[in-house]
Amino acid sequence: MPVMGFYPYKPSEIPQDESAKPTDKTHRRSGLLFGEGNEFAEAQAITLSMSRRAPPVHVHPSDWSDIELAVMDLRSRSPGKEGVSQEPPVEDTGTSVKRAAKYEIVKGTQPKQANSVAIDQDGTDYSYTCTIQVGASGKAMQMLIDTGAANTWIMGSDCSSEPCLAHNTFGAKDSTSLRVTDTEFSLSYGSGTVSGLIYNDTVTMADFSIPLSFGSASVVSNEFASYPMDGILGLGRSASSSVEAPTFMEAIDSRNVLQKNLLGIHLQRNSDGSTDGELNFGSPNTNRYTGDVSYTSTVKGSDLWEIPIDDAAVNGAKCSFYGKTAIIDTGTSFLLLPPEDAKCIHKLIPGSQQEGEIFNVPCLASVPVQIIISKITYNIPPKDYLGKPVPGGTLCESNIIGKDTFGPDRWLVGDVFLKNVYTIFDFDQDEIGFGVKVSTSSSLTTSRAISTSSVRSSSEPSPSTTMLIPVSPLPVSITVPATTTRVPSTNQNTYPSPAASAEISSADSNFPRAFALALSLVTTLLATLKFSP
Repeated sequence: MPVMGFYPYKPSEIPQDESAKPTDKTHRRSGLLFGEGNEFAEAQAITLSMSRRAPPVHVHPSDWSDIELAVMDLRSRSPGKEGVSQEPPVEDTGTSVKRAAKYEIVKGTQPKQANSVAIDQDGTDYSYTCTIQVGASGKAMQMLIDTGAANTWIMGSDCSSEPCLAHNTFGAKDSTSLRVTDTEFSLSYGSGTVSGLIYNDTVTMADFSIPLSFGSASVVSNEFASYPMDGILGLGRSASSSVEAPTFMEAIDSRNVLQKNLLGIHLQRNSDGSTDGELNFGSPNTNRYTGDVSYTSTVKGSDLWEIPIDDAAVNGAKCSFYGKTAIIDTGTSFLLLPPEDAKCIHKLIPGSQQEGEIFNVPCLASVPVQIIISKITYNIPPKDYLGKPVPGGTLCESNIIGKDTFGPDRWLVGDVFLKNVYTIFDFDQDEIGFGVKVSTSSSLTTSRAISTSSVRSSSEPSPSTTMLIPVSPLPVSITVPATTTRVPSTNQNTYPSPAASAEISSADSNFPRAFALALSLVTTLLATLKFSP
């Protein structure tokens, strides 16, 4: 089955599902999805020949056929009939909640911070969702959290496509305040297509209710039967919207209810037993990260959440990339890299093998994959880049895929990376910030950032203290310089220069000062011991 990725398709590469083809009346704004001459419209279709790779719902791969059969059984049914649940899932937190067609959702714990909402997931770290209430009745809809696209839509009650029969839908019977327009929309992603009409109604989420224009999908491609969401919450940059209406974040910003027009995201890892994922609107949750946030400006000319990458490495051994960028997308499960880039990274993982676009790595791999952004190195531990075991051996599929989705220099960076950082999307400053996550339990292994610039948490030892950074199962020793500062973007909205691409260790540049301070401390300690009674 294809990798889940909710990013734009090139029109000519869209699978020819006649029922889901866009119409000529599709309304556009930026042309990103269907615009001529837009460089991002050159995205290739991503259909990976993976034998039922990583089922997107919380079931064992051998049981996946049960879901397929359930969907087939629903083809002859209509919404509301016996056997098709249209009730919202119960709000128990930390437990798997069954939905129609055997979808399961691990509910998140409600955050304590204001203007925040819990993040749920499918129990496999494959898709992350949240609940919104729509219309006068406040009908609950489970929405995929998608920073790769700006448009919000839900499955409409007039939809007879297979996925709609297995999900919650919304329509006129659910709200007396609903306003239906004659504006058509059509969207195509890396994992399916939808089309329908634009609706207007009230959407309630976190601590606010806003009037919102959103898509009501009457035609949904079959790919969406694989996922537990009832629609997509578009949190991409406004310029990437293809609908002539305010985006979700624009609608919130216009109400002046937030301190800042930004979004903070903490994605939980199910294997850690964590249910504390959250979306923070207007203000980051500083309890989710330690030290400073490193901000990077988005690439000039891009309508996406796209930032430059300095380099990538495996356990410190670098690929020496230059001119690469990353599209930061919560709606994509894995890392999708150009084939040559993926090959370089996997060559540095001992024992890895390539099978076309897919790579296999030893299931007992112990080295971290690292991405360097604005001179900060972020670790992806093996438990995040290791996928399901390959039958009959000691290898596992890698969650880093070699697929050219946006050209030879653009990466699609999804949840495999984002689970290891607290991410801030600043809509006013057009920049993305990453914070080093705080472990929620002493038993959890937290992937810490390896600093190559003058950044240190004020709570960390000083000066220039060597620390063991736990990256399962082996630690990495680094040196943290003593300077504390907020890291600004150093790339000025463009691709990194060769100098910016080279990792510069401020620990080396501060060595004389650090050595003098350390010598002074040692001298003082020896004097204290000598003259103590």
